[in-house]
Amino acid sequence: THTPGRCAINYAEGLTMMMHLKAIRVFIESVLRYGLTSYRGQGMAPNMQAVMLTPAKGKMDALRKTLGSLFATSALLMDEGGDEVAVPGAAGEFYPYVSVSVSVFPPVL
Repeated sequence: THTPGRCAINYAEGLTMMMHLKAIRVFIESVLRYGLTSYRGQGMAPNMQAVMLTPAKGKMDALRKTLGSLFATSALLMDEGGDEVAVPGAAGEFYPYVSVSVSVFPPVL
């Protein structure tokens, strides 16, 4: 009887929870990757800004290239000899910024 309404409510709740978990993942990954910085002499705090970008169709590679050039120096990990080292725990593609993809499919009613 009220199935479409219940589906819409449950979809909205599930989407909200998924976005919350993605935001937590971005925060945790940025702190683990880049650490904390001193904050006005009041202790340590993350130095980050979370942004959601939605590139136009077919523009993802151009966006990743631009972001990569902007943040190229932030992800360099060097050992004592000056050689780049792998990032511990990094699986899949690695970017010099934290990147989490979100796929949202509309409900079929």
